[in-house]
Amino acid sequence: MKTSKKDYTPVKTGVLIGAILIGLIILLYAIFKIRGVFPPIFYGIFIGYLLLPITNFFSKKIPRFFASLLTIALFLSVLILMGYILIPKIIKEANEVTANLPNIINSISIFLENLINKLPVNVRGNLLKSLLGNADSIFKTNIDLLEKTFLTTLIQKIRLIPSFFISIVLAFFFMKDSAMLYNVSSKLFKDDKNKSWIKFLKENNEEIRTYYGTLLIIAICTGIMIGTMSYFVGLKYFLLIGFMDSFLELLPYIGPTIVYIIGATFAALTSLKTFLLFSVFFIVIEIIQSQVVIPHFAGKRIKMPPVAIILLIILGGSLAGVLGIIIAVPLFIVIRNIIKILRPAFYQTIKTA
Repeated sequence: MKTSKKDYTPVKTGVLIGAILIGLIILLYAIFKIRGVFPPIFYGIFIGYLLLPITNFFSKKIPRFFASLLTIALFLSVLILMGYILIPKIIKEANEVTANLPNIINSISIFLENLINKLPVNVRGNLLKSLLGNADSIFKTNIDLLEKTFLTTLIQKIRLIPSFFISIVLAFFFMKDSAMLYNVSSKLFKDDKNKSWIKFLKENNEEIRTYYGTLLIIAICTGIMIGTMSYFVGLKYFLLIGFMDSFLELLPYIGPTIVYIIGATFAALTSLKTFLLFSVFFIVIEIIQSQVVIPHFAGKRIKMPPVAIILLIILGGSLAGVLGIIIAVPLFIVIRNIIKILRPAFYQTIKTA
């Protein structure tokens, strides 16, 4: 009895699927082993992509090589200027916090005592004793822990300086050769497939740039609000806080946390009332911005549900830290557009669902 070719079809399919799975496992293992190489590459592409419109503007007047070089020089100048302004102030304020620890602790004690004095007499004494008894040691322990954490983080960031310069070099070449890269990639296919590919590239570029552009506008507006709020609550360096926030808002969750720590330190030096008002208003503004404004406006412009953006940012941050937060939504956009081209019927089913 002869065996037909159809009898071998399930076997061939199983072998093919098994080979693909094994290949994927090997690829994922290889990526895991060299995972330290990827962050500088992705950061370089990200910086170059954000700065590309500036390079395109300068390239209308000067050669693209010098346009890219000028863009990188301006970018580094802004970073150096920020560091020159911020770092001495942060160190100075940290020293003032350490010197004023007794006054800060005393202010907290007076505040708690006044608050507890409004309670009934029978519960006032024990509660006051339990709250104030260890306040001094707890506060000093937390300050020591913060200093150690700050030093550890600072050392880790210093070690990342070579990777940062690698990212800058990659960003320069990405901007310089972006037009050439687009021309090469646009000729990968022929006829109708090439038209679909070019459409895919244009849609990705428009949607990703729209997402980052929306984030930038929201970040600037939030920075203005944070700076204005800091002024009204009596914070001395309100312009500095607002300026920092406008930049660091581009890193959801992580950036605002850095701004809050610095702003809260300045506020604690002023008074306990300033610290409490700053904390409340800052948290309220950030919750509205991160949970309502960004998901709603960014989601509307790139046609994504707000809850999807929140989940993607959280998931990206959990899996890959800062890098995951930055690329989570754009990566989803690319995957969505791939499905849209390769499986249009499936894409329409998801869209209508």
